[in-house]
Amino acid sequence: MLLCHGSPHQQEAFPYMLDETDVAMIIQHDCPAQPLIFVGHTHRGTTYICRDQPVLRIWEDPQTTIHILPDHRYVFNVGSVGQPRAGDWRASYGIFDTEARSFELRRAEYDVDTASEKIVRLGFPLTLSERLFLGL
Repeated sequence: MLLCHGSPHQQEAFPYMLDETDVAMIIQHDCPAQPLIFVGHTHRGTTYICRDQPVLRIWEDPQTTIHILPDHRYVFNVGSVGQPRAGDWRASYGIFDTEARSFELRRAEYDVDTASEKIVRLGFPLTLSERLFLGL
């Protein structure tokens, strides 16, 4: 398995993996031997499953467990604990169970008011504070 912040392709440039085309390039050309790739960077919880073409994208439902199937390849984007971009203000993280060979995207509520106040107090742009409430 491979774990990286963003795309394993052009790591110094931090390109986003936003759609099936981006993921297909990584699976076919950059990491053909990696059956499981875990990423972040886009701040959106998403799973891409590939056996043959095309790559299938699943926007995660936090209640869904994805069972890892043999002869399939997966790219899991675990979302974001802060600065969400998926339309959900809650923290997003993933749990990969190595024994059950399953992945779950989870969401957790947190004190957004306090986090927002800290962002403003530290002098960061106001948009970073507002994003916490909107999840965008």
